[in-house]
Amino acid sequence: MSQANSNGKHIIYIGRELKSIDGGAVVSKRNVEILREISGGKIIEFYLSDKTILSKLINIVAGKPWGYCSHVYSDIKNSILLNEISFVFIDHSLLGAFAYILKKLNVTIVVFFHNIEVKYYKDKVLVDGFLNNLMVRYARNHEKLITKYADKIICLTNVDSDLLLSIYGRKADLILPITIEDRFIPSIKLEDTENYHLFVGSSFFANIDAINWYIENVLPSVRSKLVIIGNGMEVLSKQYKTHPKIEIKGFVDDLGPFYRNADFVVNPVRLGSGMKTKTIEALMYGKTVIGTTEAFVGMEEVENKGVGYVCGSPEDFINCINNFHREKFNQYSRIYYSDSFSADIGYQKLKKFLCL
Repeated sequence: MSQANSNGKHIIYIGRELKSIDGGAVVSKRNVEILREISGGKIIEFYLSDKTILSKLINIVAGKPWGYCSHVYSDIKNSILLNEISFVFIDHSLLGAFAYILKKLNVTIVVFFHNIEVKYYKDKVLVDGFLNNLMVRYARNHEKLITKYADKIICLTNVDSDLLLSIYGRKADLILPITIEDRFIPSIKLEDTENYHLFVGSSFFANIDAINWYIENVLPSVRSKLVIIGNGMEVLSKQYKTHPKIEIKGFVDDLGPFYRNADFVVNPVRLGSGMKTKTIEALMYGKTVIGTTEAFVGMEEVENKGVGYVCGSPEDFINCINNFHREKFNQYSRIYYSDSFSADIGYQKLKKFLCL
């Protein structure tokens, strides 16, 4: 990356506690690392967490921001008043009430939308319980506040920006896609392993829905073995323990060998919002991705670029997989990652946008 500006401005960052390893946490870590660098380290960071289900319910019912507690606002306010703060970067649209409160302190508010959360929770209601009905209204209220009071809005994709406009009457000021550090090591040779294709994703609702749909509707008709990797995916082990074409690994320390030796990657996700980190990760490892339209949100002309195939039905997946005859390493995927989703791309775009 480029060197930080030694005359960087003070920034306050407000975001979720970064303990998880899901796609949202990957993007948040990317955001805060860029902000640290472009501010020359002049950043005050606040990480919010709903410690218990009870505290989460209390905040939802009261309409408070995600992770809110009484001392948080006073700590943020004091930091603004005691430091030369240039702007506040709010790293989630469920923190919308902070935009409303902090705008009174005459600071510039920049907000990053990981998803359009009202759509995300509408999708989640379909598969995952009562609490998400409350979250739909909660998300709508906070996103209304944040679109009203934010000075600048950042979205991951044009699709999210257009959805933001249709729901709240405002588009994003910047499209900043998922960008990730390059972990690909080209010198490592492929292992002589049994042929397989790969699904990578944690056990959150959209991934569980996707892989169950895929196993039921696609896998019986394809010749390739499926390997499933992801934090918490062991929950599927009992359901599929006798399936002859499925191997479930759950969490692994190093995804590299599994990506390198896979014939291709599948992403049959059907629900959710925003870009898919695991699609970008697969491109980074030089893999061909076979997925749904949702899997490629934020990525243009993937078939013309030679990096993947978009499938709209089980038959599309079956035909594509059974007729797949390409090398395990796809140079076009690597090129697309390097040109569009590498870490330096994100750094340069955000730095230019914030004028730091």
